[in-house]
Amino acid sequence: MNNVKALIVDDEYYITRTIAFLLRREGLDCHTANDGKEALALLDRESFMIIFLDINMPDIDGLEVCRRLRLNPLQMGAHVIIISASAQEMICEQGLTAGADDFITKPFDPDAILARVREIAGKAA
Repeated sequence: MNNVKALIVDDEYYITRTIAFLLRREGLDCHTANDGKEALALLDRESFMIIFLDINMPDIDGLEVCRRLRLNPLQMGAHVIIISASAQEMICEQGLTAGADDFITKPFDPDAILARVREIAGKAA
């Protein structure tokens, strides 16, 4: 999975660092952003195969970032996984409507994250 680039976007430092640690152990090239503005700047410069995106962030929320990245030609093949502390069906539907491919809730199961990443990377190989 050395050629797989991932972006983790969350305003909680612990979340970004934990997911990045898991993915780097699997050999992924990981980048992080602490808010929507920082994420959009990265998304305009680099393409990513996997994007973990928190819904609730200050300034530009994850739903808006997702909508914008779906219009970005660099991110056409990106697989977006929404992260939320809420498991409400409405939140999941909003994420999928905004263009997300998948949804996980906090606290997350590291094995579930790795299973998703392995599946996505396997399809791309």
